[in-house]
Amino acid sequence: MNKPTDLSATTFTLNGQHAQCQPAPGQRLSEMLREQLGARDVKIGCNAGDCGACTVLVDGDPVCACLMPAQQAAGRAVETPAGLHANDPIAHALGESFQNHGAAQCGICTPGMMASAVALLRANPQPTETQVQDALGGVLCRCTGYRKIIDAVMGAPALTRDAPGHAGDAIRRLDGADKVAGREAFGDDIAPPGTLEILVIRSP
Repeated sequence: MNKPTDLSATTFTLNGQHAQCQPAPGQRLSEMLREQLGARDVKIGCNAGDCGACTVLVDGDPVCACLMPAQQAAGRAVETPAGLHANDPIAHALGESFQNHGAAQCGICTPGMMASAVALLRANPQPTETQVQDALGGVLCRCTGYRKIIDAVMGAPALTRDAPGHAGDAIRRLDGADKVAGREAFGDDIAPPGTLEILVIRSP
């Protein structure tokens, strides 16, 4: 006798591979990806759709994973920053450009920037600066002031360690590769499920 189908299971494609989860009612896609599937390259910033750090591609379109109910991923193709970096030549080249331009500083916004930029470059390999700004407009960066990120997406020339030597030439950050690949671990990325939390409330 065939086992009855579990109607609560959400089946979809994650970075080209079959994935299936049983998200709780109302669970966010970002939480399902991170906590049930181990995709810690999907960063959690505001959890309100304001910062864009959790941006992933759903059927090729950039989506704030914290705003999308996990059940809506059913039957769709979800790509995370780490999957893009591993599988997509555009993402890999973009990661190299990010490193050349010093565009990944603290790194918390970098996965969202990478996902949004890949979606743009797939549709338009030679975007204008205005198009890059529009594509990245939903992802907030508090470090670079966007100039380095925009230059990296547009592929503008950068001073790197391989360029002719001049005083003050930029060199790649030692931690840049992990940041563009989504491997950089922040505090929330290493906390195991069920970790106790404390909220300090002070008198006004």
